[in-house]
Amino acid sequence: MDPATNQDESYREFKRDLWMSALALVSIGIGLYQLGQAGAAPGMTALDYVDLGIVVVFIAEFVLSARRAGNFRAFLARRWWELPSMIPITGGMITGLGGISLVRGVRLLRLVRAIRLLRVVSVGLRLRRVSGFIARVYRRSQAGSLVAVAAVIVLLGAVAAFAAESRHSEHFATFQNSLWWSLNMFTNVAYVDFQPATGLGRLLAGILQVFGIAFIGIFAGSMANAIMQESKPPAAP
Repeated sequence: MDPATNQDESYREFKRDLWMSALALVSIGIGLYQLGQAGAAPGMTALDYVDLGIVVVFIAEFVLSARRAGNFRAFLARRWWELPSMIPITGGMITGLGGISLVRGVRLLRLVRAIRLLRVVSVGLRLRRVSGFIARVYRRSQAGSLVAVAAVIVLLGAVAAFAAESRHSEHFATFQNSLWWSLNMFTNVAYVDFQPATGLGRLLAGILQVFGIAFIGIFAGSMANAIMQESKPPAAP
């Protein structure tokens, strides 16, 4: 079968699993709600009809999937655990029976249907491949080392700003404010609304901004190069 066709079929199967799982959770919610209604009125309610409709959808989906599979026995061996979800029991059907709450609890067997959520593990595998790509790009680009160098520069800038400005400006009276200022200068955001009061502080601000511009260029170039290297197809033997 063509790979594109396989991919399309996998996507359609994934969407079916999501819809069936959502319906299973709705059915479970109806069951939990009705279990808590000790004085429920006899007869079929709107929720009972909704639940029966969900069961019909489950049965239809199971039968159609079995037909598509071709080998019913093999299909049943793979998905036998879905059969309890197709038990058509509602509160309205059993109001005349004793121990109604216990019998209604049978609908909680539909919790088994929610196991189909495990089918989304295929998405998890795809995400794992994406995370592996990100991890390889991170290592190839030396991003960790670059960020560590940037952190050291910001910290040294904060120490220098605190030493130069703390006695001249109340805004630099605490190291936390100096660190916040240094980070803003390095990232060229200039979010802070206070500036150095001394010439040494202004010189320091300029140095931090130049280093920040250089860091952004180096970091972006390193990441781009790593992505390009990682995206190259493997060389033919």
